[in-house]
Amino acid sequence: MKVERIVYPVITLGPDKRIGVWTIGCIHNCKGCINPELQVLDSNKDIKVDALANLLIKQAKDNDCRSITFTGGDPMYQKEEFTQLLKLIRPYFDDVLVYTGYEYSELDRKDLLNIDVLIDGKYIEKLNEKDLPLRGSSNQNVIFINRTLIDKYDEFMKKGRPIQNMIINNELISIGIHNRLEG
Repeated sequence: MKVERIVYPVITLGPDKRIGVWTIGCIHNCKGCINPELQVLDSNKDIKVDALANLLIKQAKDNDCRSITFTGGDPMYQKEEFTQLLKLIRPYFDDVLVYTGYEYSELDRKDLLNIDVLIDGKYIEKLNEKDLPLRGSSNQNVIFINRTLIDKYDEFMKKGRPIQNMIINNELISIGIHNRLEG
């Protein structure tokens, strides 16, 4: 599976301190994408699914973390490997949030079995509304597959769009849902 980065703690892409995983590969080519560098597959960033699962499970155990967010790129672009990864890590996470440019109706229900919350739909720059929580544009949906998490997410979404800046490998990384640049 192709992965660009794994970050902990992420506090802006879902409630609680969570592991953030940025996958590589996306066919949507959304205008104004926050991570255009993650659209093209990079074979140098390939990691075997079981090795990635072990890494994420270790990170979860070491940090007493039960929440994880997958974004990218688009995790569903690598659907077979991603579905396999989710199955392996599921016992260690109570809250699995996935961002995808695909719409819910385009996804196979079996691919959603180990996902709790799905943010679906392509990013549309002109629909990027200030302080829209968890979503880049208003056409995207927050879909609760695990409905027991609704109250927890509702509380988190009252915060609007928090941004978290970190230095990773001497590079500034800005994590969160950013407002559209005006002008």
